[in-house]
Amino acid sequence: MEEYMKKNNYGITLIALAVTIIIMLILAGVTISALTGNSGITTQAKHSKTKNELAAYKEQIDLFIADKKMENEEFDEESLFSGKNTLRYNTQNENETGTIKTICPQMKNDYLKRLEIKKGKAILDTKDVTEIEIARSLGINVNPYEISEDGELISSNGNLLLIDTNGTLELPDTVITIGEGAFANTASDGIVLRKVIIPYTVKEIKQNAFNGNNTIEEVEFQTKSGKGVTKIGDFAFANCTNLKSIVIPDTVTDIGSDAFYNCSNMTNIKLSKKIKQISYEMFHSCRALVELNIPEGVTYIGAGGIANCSALKKLVIPSTLNSISDNVFYGSNSIEEINIKDGSGFVYENGMLINKNRTNIYYLSESAVNIETFIIPQGITTLGANLLRNNKIKKVVIPSSVNYIEVDFFTSNVDEIEIATDNPKYIVSNDAIYSKDKKILYMYFSKGSEVTLEDGVTTIGPKAFKNARASIIKLPQSVKELSAYAIYTSYVKKVVIGENINNINRYAFYACDLDLEMKKNNYYIWADGLLYNKDKTKVIECTKNLQQVEIPEGVVEIGDNAFQSRGSIKNIKLASTVSKIGNGTFAGCNGFVEIEIPSKVTVIGTNCFESTNNLKKIVIKKEKESIAGAPWGNRYGDRAIEWNSET
Repeated sequence: MEEYMKKNNYGITLIALAVTIIIMLILAGVTISALTGNSGITTQAKHSKTKNELAAYKEQIDLFIADKKMENEEFDEESLFSGKNTLRYNTQNENETGTIKTICPQMKNDYLKRLEIKKGKAILDTKDVTEIEIARSLGINVNPYEISEDGELISSNGNLLLIDTNGTLELPDTVITIGEGAFANTASDGIVLRKVIIPYTVKEIKQNAFNGNNTIEEVEFQTKSGKGVTKIGDFAFANCTNLKSIVIPDTVTDIGSDAFYNCSNMTNIKLSKKIKQISYEMFHSCRALVELNIPEGVTYIGAGGIANCSALKKLVIPSTLNSISDNVFYGSNSIEEINIKDGSGFVYENGMLINKNRTNIYYLSESAVNIETFIIPQGITTLGANLLRNNKIKKVVIPSSVNYIEVDFFTSNVDEIEIATDNPKYIVSNDAIYSKDKKILYMYFSKGSEVTLEDGVTTIGPKAFKNARASIIKLPQSVKELSAYAIYTSYVKKVVIGENINNINRYAFYACDLDLEMKKNNYYIWADGLLYNKDKTKVIECTKNLQQVEIPEGVVEIGDNAFQSRGSIKNIKLASTVSKIGNGTFAGCNGFVEIEIPSKVTVIGTNCFESTNNLKKIVIKKEKESIAGAPWGNRYGDRAIEWNSET
């Protein structure tokens, strides 16, 4: 019995101990919760501290604004911008400097990095939910601009607030990349952009970033210890028609195609010493540019790279240049001086810029083409586009050495072409250039009202009818293929296509306004200005300058470049059955303001909306980012896209 009582007492002691421990843990938990929980003492103390600090800063900012209004009635509250390194406003004395600490002297370093004043408004950069609530309760704005986690300033309406009332855009140093179309054509949003200051932290300026800003006057690239922008994307500063001068820092290694396209008032540009090429149409239509010094290290000039620079007088070519594409100098007819550094692969003699082995002509001076008969020197193998331009040349004599001819080499003034009989590739017959076996038509240059082609021709080459004047073209039954740009003329209004044509390349009817007559063709069908495949499931190309287009039900694909440069189209309705839209399909459709993409679409091709300069609304009936590749070349970037799966 005694032994039993001992065991029983021992058991009670263990139970009591366990109960005591549990009670102590509960009490400890309550205490910790009271101290650290969402409504705990410690947490509340932190919240109170944050609120007091932000309230003090807000009060100091309001007092600063009130003082400035009392000092000068012309003070504009919206002109006040301040941050870690800046302080500026419209009534500021010339020698007055400062930072946000001038306004808030006791500001802590944490807020010094995150609290700014823009257009007179306090703005806090934070993602903390509680801090957001506190800031908003005090009248402090939160995150007015959108920067991704990897530092990309995306295209959004909120980001346009970064532009101050003077039209200055000074980007925060948290930005690493300026996103596609981020500040394209801000004037269309009622915001004038005059000056851009790009901090050294920015590494890349993406496609269309500033495209269409015809009020930009100055772009300042900041560098620090060798750091700065390294890449400028396609069309980044295109159509900035008021930009007069720009200095590209030596940190830049890559400048994309059309980067400065149609900067028509730019008179001077200093290029980075680290670039390797002048890209495709990089300076196209820079009509005020007088001199261009291409830096050492550049090895290649792309097609149209210096085209339509009509005021260009002097060109300096580096010793490193070893390749020039076709059509580089089209429309740049005023070049008087070409300086070529020793070691380059080119020479300039007798008014001709040619390669050293004298096989290619790249530029002809005014004196070289101011004649009626132009004789191509023996040894030349390539006749590139737009070399003769509009002049008084009536006859061209081509030697046996020529093995490649661009139709655009000739102007419409040329009415006689003579080709050496021993030329192994080309022959002239009935006002046309054919392949030696007369299977390929390269160029038809008769100005007659009717087109007469050799029997047996199977292929119509690129731009073959560009210089023709006939209104109707009846292709022989032997023709099987139409090359890209085959019917590239504004004169032709009707083309009769035979039953044997089975290969119509994209762009075949580029920039045409014509009807097609299909005679028993087993591969294609044409209706209401659109060319389809035989079962009418794919739109291949638009052949007319339509204003309204409705894609019929049953069509599942709209082909590459099908509507490219059809600026006359104001509205297009896509069939609900469409699932694929090709590359460049609507590029250059400047009549578009809005387009709706059906829910079945799963693919939109690269640069589908490139140069659709007025397209500011792309409604997509799908979940956000469910189609890859956005914004598909649209100059306004993501701010033009409305994802809507419930529509």
